[in-house]
Amino acid sequence: MPADRRLRPWRLGLLAERYAMPVLDLARLRRAGQRLGLPSISATTLRDYAHLFSGSMGRLCLSLLYFLCLTHGLSIVDFGFFAGAVAVGTVLARLAAFGYGSNLFQVGAIRPRLLGHYYANYLLWLSASILPCGILAWLSYRLFFDQPDRLLPYFLIVASEVLPWRMIDTASTVSSGLGRFDHASLAFNIGAVCKAAMAILFLFLPGSTLMEWAVLYLVSNTLALGLILVFLLPRRRLRWRRSATLLRARNALALSGSGLAYTLQAEIDKVLVLTFGGGVAAGMYAICIRVIDLTAVPIRAFNVLMIQRVLVNRSSMAGRRAKVVVELMIAAVSTVAYGGIVVALWFAPNMLGHEVAKAVGLLGLLWLVPALRNLIEYQVELLYANGRMTTTFYVALAVTVVKSALMIAVFWHFAGDDEWITPVNGVFLASYLVSTVMTYRALREPSDPPAILREAP
Repeated sequence: MPADRRLRPWRLGLLAERYAMPVLDLARLRRAGQRLGLPSISATTLRDYAHLFSGSMGRLCLSLLYFLCLTHGLSIVDFGFFAGAVAVGTVLARLAAFGYGSNLFQVGAIRPRLLGHYYANYLLWLSASILPCGILAWLSYRLFFDQPDRLLPYFLIVASEVLPWRMIDTASTVSSGLGRFDHASLAFNIGAVCKAAMAILFLFLPGSTLMEWAVLYLVSNTLALGLILVFLLPRRRLRWRRSATLLRARNALALSGSGLAYTLQAEIDKVLVLTFGGGVAAGMYAICIRVIDLTAVPIRAFNVLMIQRVLVNRSSMAGRRAKVVVELMIAAVSTVAYGGIVVALWFAPNMLGHEVAKAVGLLGLLWLVPALRNLIEYQVELLYANGRMTTTFYVALAVTVVKSALMIAVFWHFAGDDEWITPVNGVFLASYLVSTVMTYRALREPSDPPAILREAP
């Protein structure tokens, strides 16, 4: 047994490998996958998925605790404002380092010896991106929020997403590219632990306000980043060269643009609900989306494996039947998971807090949203894995335009408290159809191998 496994027996992924995998009939799974046109399922693949999924399950439990504390500590209006500020920060985080963080995944997967060069470039471009992100954050506040008494907590929340949390995501990306999926999951779990701890502290503070939570949110992300840099980030000597500063700049900007467009289409609805629907509607919608996010836990673990595999072997996931089967599986898993959550909340509405209980009636009206949301995310990751950065940008931009126009139309015509919720299914259905048509039309065209294979500093 390798030494690292002897020293880390507490990890859930290793427990699954030790006790659950011997029960599985791998030969039968492999034959079933081949009949469906799927890539072969190996013991290594299942072990890697066990690491990712078990880490995601741990993070899910911590996120539930964090969510429960926030819904008790913040009013429904403050929660909606917080969700909107996080959405803006998540979008602007894609501009951090102008996309160089995404390059680290490809480098780790294909040419890990170059990580030292890319670390140095990443830190350089991260510093250069702070001012543009700050200006865009201020413009977003004036356009969508414009509440002078909340400018400081808004900037603290946005800064938490743009700097420490984005760097945590980059550290996880590096580990995933290197195939260290246990480290990748643990990075986010450390972030979830710190957030949950600060949320518990916030719950017990007397007279808790949005400003106090914004400060604690920044502290939690910064603390998590410090722990990850010390204990998890793979050690590489920084080797900055002036001649290598612009290395892969075009690819980095393409990654940044596509990531920005994708995150914008995923988060714009929260901001639009706050702007056009008001604080109460924004809070209710944010709670619904937070619950829907729980269904993405098994899907995101699969996405990470899929990207890493396609980057190494471009023929993976090439068949039409495989793509159809995978989409049907994602839709089925998302719907079943969401159904279980809705049924559980229907019988125990206060299970996740009193504020969530107010949204239980709305959750039952959003049956299509979890599957469609997860499928759009999967399609974007599929484009990224196949090196279609420009296509990813255009697809995400088209989805953003469609979703924004339809969300504004929904709140324009349905002014009642709950009347707007059912048409949201149609908004996501239209977004999914646009994404599907553009994604698979692009994947039919031949593409070049990743440029990372041909470059060296």
